[in-house]
Amino acid sequence: MNAIEVLELTKRYKKDVVAVDSTSFAVKQGAAFGLLGPIGSGKSSIIHMLLNFTKPTAGTIRIFDREITTQFHEVQSKIGYLPERPGFYGNFSAEKNLRIFANLSGVREERDERISKLFTLAGLEGKEADRVQAYSLGDRKRLGIAAAMLNEPELLILDEPSTGLDPEGRRDVMALIHELNVHDKIGRAHV
Repeated sequence: MNAIEVLELTKRYKKDVVAVDSTSFAVKQGAAFGLLGPIGSGKSSIIHMLLNFTKPTAGTIRIFDREITTQFHEVQSKIGYLPERPGFYGNFSAEKNLRIFANLSGVREERDERISKLFTLAGLEGKEADRVQAYSLGDRKRLGIAAAMLNEPELLILDEPSTGLDPEGRRDVMALIHELNVHDKIGRAHV
């Protein structure tokens, strides 16, 4: 089964501004998939349409065999998302931030155990009580990945996960993503 199917997807922002032009692709469950292209090539527009933040001008998006424009509520709980610039409460501890995100995501069962596991998985153990404003950008990205994984998603969508990082931070975040995919610690599809 495909986790994602995109057929003839088009997004126009004005009559003459075409962000995405008749794009089609499929992502099988269990696959790691990346959208590559220069700035302005439509990558973020595609992600925003996958997440139902914006509607396509034309075409179809299906996630887990559900058409996104009409059935997104049926798959929303299966998706984790890391925005390019994850937002946190800087004066709160990293753990308090994850508790807030867990509550907003409806994660109640085993919340504390899940948060503890995610700190370890993200390589942030020992930093749970630190205020997020003291985190490096790389640690904020790792915390963002942990937040995106709170609901144990079957599909993880990461928007520019290594943007703004120095070479070492980029390597660390990409190693974390690779580790998650290799050991299938987050589910069955990773984008």
